[in-house]
Amino acid sequence: MTLAQEQQECIKALPFDPLKNYSDDCTFVPPSGYQVTTEVISTGDLPARFVGSDKIQIIKVKVLRGGTNILEIDDLKVNRP
Repeated sequence: MTLAQEQQECIKALPFDPLKNYSDDCTFVPPSGYQVTTEVISTGDLPARFVGSDKIQIIKVKVLRGGTNILEIDDLKVNRP
């Protein structure tokens, strides 16, 4: 859980960019045997029901151990003035 949360917090701390994936900005070396993958869903991919979706991104983080997915968490990155 700590690996996934660290990745999300790093991405959330960066300046908001509706076109950015952030994958190159928040890279760290996880412990041996673990892999962390990140997907940031851009505003153009969000459903129309999200009012103001140009100010929201979904951060999806997966933690794998030995190639097996052991944890997935999602959070929002919001562009606040």
